[in-house]
Amino acid sequence: MERTVERPSLLGPEGPLEEGERGVPAHFQDLHLDELEAALFAPHGGMGLEAIFRRPLQNGKAVVHRQRVAQDLEAEPLAQAFRTFFRGMENMRKGLGLAEAARHPWQKRLYFLLAAEAYLEALEGLWKRRPKTAK
Repeated sequence: MERTVERPSLLGPEGPLEEGERGVPAHFQDLHLDELEAALFAPHGGMGLEAIFRRPLQNGKAVVHRQRVAQDLEAEPLAQAFRTFFRGMENMRKGLGLAEAARHPWQKRLYFLLAAEAYLEALEGLWKRRPKTAK
């Protein structure tokens, strides 16, 4: 008998949420949320974060959950661990961009391997800096 494991989500207490809206909602410009979205997600292009941001939350429980997650992520030393992790992920994306742009097959492979190394280092750094209560 297969046992299912509950996986916590940063987005909602019931687990991952459905994808949000694809286009920019009309009220975003009125409230300048389009500018906020651009400032928040520009460095992380291509990750699909905009769709999650555009999806309205349907219950108060999800709002409270996200507020608690945000508070946890702002507290040190976890905040520093994630800043380091995000820098590592940016290095990985840069390496993948170089691999895609390279013309020589060996250069492509080298940049891809360097991107993979940056990814592994980012994960390892996050794991080492995790709170000791995490498993």
